[in-house]
Amino acid sequence: MSTDHHAAFSAWWRIWEERKNSVFRGTFSSPDSVARLVQGD
Repeated sequence: MSTDHHAAFSAWWRIWEERKNSVFRGTFSSPDSVARLVQGD
C-alpha cells in the first residue's frame, strides 16, 4: 500500500465518520433531513 493511497483512505474515513456523526445528531433535531439523506434525495 502506498502512502498516497493510505492518505486518501484516511481522508475518506474521516469524511465518513463526520457524515455518520452528523446524521446521528440530526435524528434529534431534524428527522426529515435524515430521511432525505437515507433515501439519497
